[in-house]
Amino acid sequence: MIDTTEALDAEAIFAGIVSQLSDLQWNPDMTGPQAFGAMKQVLLLRNLIDHHATTLTGELDRLGVADHKTTRLRELLISMGCAPAVASRYVRVAATTDVDLLLAHAADGSISSEHVDAIVRGLTHIDTRSPEPLDTVQRCEYLRKLLSHYFAGFTPAEINLYARQLGNELAAETPGGLPAAEDKRINSYTDRITDDGRLEISANLDIIAGEKTRTLMKTLSAPKPQPDGSPDPRTPEQICAAAFETIVELAAQGLADTTFSAKPTNGLLWTWSADNPAIGGDLQNMGPITEATAKMLSCDTTITKIILNTDGVPLDVGRQERLFTPGQRKALLVR
Repeated sequence: MIDTTEALDAEAIFAGIVSQLSDLQWNPDMTGPQAFGAMKQVLLLRNLIDHHATTLTGELDRLGVADHKTTRLRELLISMGCAPAVASRYVRVAATTDVDLLLAHAADGSISSEHVDAIVRGLTHIDTRSPEPLDTVQRCEYLRKLLSHYFAGFTPAEINLYARQLGNELAAETPGGLPAAEDKRINSYTDRITDDGRLEISANLDIIAGEKTRTLMKTLSAPKPQPDGSPDPRTPEQICAAAFETIVELAAQGLADTTFSAKPTNGLLWTWSADNPAIGGDLQNMGPITEATAKMLSCDTTITKIILNTDGVPLDVGRQERLFTPGQRKALLVR
């Protein structure tokens, strides 16, 4: 076991380990059992590396390194080469300090970081199902149950399901507890922009919000036959996606009627080079689009024309309205 707290140069030690792993060659004549054993050793190394990465994530947080770089810890890890999901996992587990038994298993490489993360998230979920925070004895008991599920060979997804089952049982046994289906506190929504510039959405809703959503989707996702009577050529997934877009449009119109002075629209940024008048369009929230899409949107959007110099520095950011805005007119009257 390597103790990096000794006077030895940790960087030199790691360099040696990296060199040995880089030079490692597998015998092409190995048997199946030998390949199986070698794979187990590689997975052990992977688990240990993930554990040390999680520990170092905690150190980065304690030392305020992310703050020094004016970015959040997760974003710092991503900039260092971590996949977003891996960075999120490291941050979540590093923030959990009261699961010594779990971290002890992670420290000897006997449990993967994905399973550690599933157990940490499972404990958090169970904790939210009780009106009062779990005490130390309760957390230890639930931790042992989730760990036993791991050692029985269950996957991270199955551990999450088991944690939800335990949470439901806790809610049923606790005064003031709610079944998961009716508990709005565990609702969640996430979205991310994919590598090809699309929006991927995931949500987990209580039964009331779910009923409203499914009712709207079913109402708006009926197949539409073609003018010649032929069936709708779209797939069910495409029809549902179109229904969801319709819901967004209706919600935007509703906001316009109750909250805003005008319907919320797409914000389009036109970038023009001062030396080269090539046109490029960017949506404020989603990023670059083609010129054809920009022209299509220009009939129902706010457009900001931005002129850039050769270094990409904005020289002029234009304006969305040609004449005085209502606010400017009021200011002139007051003056």
